[in-house]
Amino acid sequence: GGDAGIIVRSGAALDSPVLGRLMRGAVVRELGREGHRVSYELMLGEGPDLGWVSWRTAAGVDLMEQLGAGPMRPTESAEEQRWRLELAQRRQEDALRRERLQRDLEERARTLEQAKDDVAFQEWLP
Repeated sequence: GGDAGIIVRSGAALDSPVLGRLMRGAVVRELGREGHRVSYELMLGEGPDLGWVSWRTAAGVDLMEQLGAGPMRPTESAEEQRWRLELAQRRQEDALRRERLQRDLEERARTLEQAKDDVAFQEWLP
């Protein structure tokens, strides 16, 4: 795992030859599975076109995540997850701020219209 990507081997055995590394952001199609090992075909991203990777460590930490019913990709680092969460929180805060500003603008527009109506009404008074 880590920033260097997931080690890709030519076979399911952990002592089979290393082909390279499957980099974070890659998307693969699962071709087969043996225990914590997945045979894949690279669909998008950087890494060997075919190979075997561990999708979970012996300690039970997932190295890959399922995308819908088929493709998989290397999981995000804790830093990337934290960044994505912060971004989502900022977007939510911005949306709430926009709603408050919109309500304030609408209230000011109503107040202005009421003031115009009051002035127009006063002009008609004898």
